[in-house]
Amino acid sequence: MANRNLVALKPMLLAMDAAIVTEPDIPAAVELQEATDLAQLTGNPEVAAALMKVGLPKSSFEKLEVAIDAARAAQSEWAVTRDRSKSEARVNLEREAYALRTSTVAACRWSLRADRVAMATLAAIADGEGVEDLVQDLVNLAELMDRRAAAFDGDQTFDAKAKAKEARNLSAKIRKGVSATRSTTEQAESKSLRDRAFTHLHALLNEIREAGRYAYLNDDVKSRGFVSAYRCRHRSKAPASPSTPAVPPIAA
Repeated sequence: MANRNLVALKPMLLAMDAAIVTEPDIPAAVELQEATDLAQLTGNPEVAAALMKVGLPKSSFEKLEVAIDAARAAQSEWAVTRDRSKSEARVNLEREAYALRTSTVAACRWSLRADRVAMATLAAIADGEGVEDLVQDLVNLAELMDRRAAAFDGDQTFDAKAKAKEARNLSAKIRKGVSATRSTTEQAESKSLRDRAFTHLHALLNEIREAGRYAYLNDDVKSRGFVSAYRCRHRSKAPASPSTPAVPPIAA
């Protein structure tokens, strides 16, 4: 049964300029949870009044609730459409790749535990979600192991060179399968609608968060409720020194 909020927003979402539509830049589940937390916060009459006092329209709160529900439904539809076309061989391949990523990240964390820049890179890899992230994570892990090869010499249980090669091979195989699957019209339309729903949700989140930070400009405690904890956490993990470059993402 179609989600009524997604159905109601669909004409507006499809009319969006393609130039402003982007994929979620953080895991979809995280974006949805943070949006839900913000909706709960602004459901407090005192908070809502403070935001409206600085000029935020009252309708923004209802729009947020609708956008959250629609984005969640669009994400589910995309997941079902995407997974329905997977062959058993591809499902097994992805399962193997997820297991490789998990074990390789663990080995890298051990051998590179004293390398602050490498640990920041690993933190970003560990937070990846979905097959697209998996494909890129495997390539990034391979690049990281190649650049820090000497650091793995002390671990006799882990062959960094062989694992890097295995990661690249798996990434290439999965990438090929993803590209073939995405050629279907149903998949393309489902993916586009999901991205548009999250673009709309993100715009609302930004508007409400900006209003909240302004309304509570002189209250550090309350203003913290209007920032993305996920993004703050990842900014804090980024290398502090610009003179020490992190391992850059490798184009898929």
